[in-house]
Amino acid sequence: MTVGLFDSGEGGVNLLSHLRKRNAECDVFLLCDRANSPYGTKSQEELSSIVGKNIALLRALGAEKIIAACCTACTALPYIEGAEVVTSTLALTAKRARELSPCGKIAVLATEATVRSGAFSDALGGDALEIPAQPLVRMIENGVRDGNIRRSEREYLEALLEKCRGADAVILGCTHFSSLRGEITRLAKKRGIRTVVDSAEVGASSVERSVGGGGRSYIINTRMKKCPNGRR
Repeated sequence: MTVGLFDSGEGGVNLLSHLRKRNAECDVFLLCDRANSPYGTKSQEELSSIVGKNIALLRALGAEKIIAACCTACTALPYIEGAEVVTSTLALTAKRARELSPCGKIAVLATEATVRSGAFSDALGGDALEIPAQPLVRMIENGVRDGNIRRSEREYLEALLEKCRGADAVILGCTHFSSLRGEITRLAKKRGIRTVVDSAEVGASSVERSVGGGGRSYIINTRMKKCPNGRR
């Protein structure tokens, strides 16, 4: 099977990394749409146009299964003809969070556009605390990772997690945020939050382990040429 993923940058790379831990056999096209980054500040109309083109490109490349490896992109899927066959990382993540915290309060860290859409609240049955965390996207695109975070950046995370106090679970509602999962989990536990649900990991779990292929990864960056079996 050939899998197609798309995101505006590092979030797709995170999902691919989780996918490869689960499945070394399937072929993967990862579209890193950096030319249109960030998705989190786009209007619904802009997102629908961008996402529609990304889906068409991955289909043209032969992707048999397409995953929207970006929760913000997932908010546009209902407005795109034929996109019902695309796997929504957002929907899967909300479902996993409810399974892990069926009666608890769930907080969501997400981009401006995702929070504005209310998509997580809808998917969670209207019981979610959605917190915009757009600056995290830029931080991660600039190289901030677990183990490589400055004091000012940690203070920003502290402030975000303080807003989540009282929640039973926190959703990393942007696949970029997987890069800081360790730090976020540590800060969450200090505030009594038991569960952190990583959208990048959940999205990767939608690909069955049994699918076959050559195990090749093709990363397509909208600002550079296709890079087979590599990362740039």
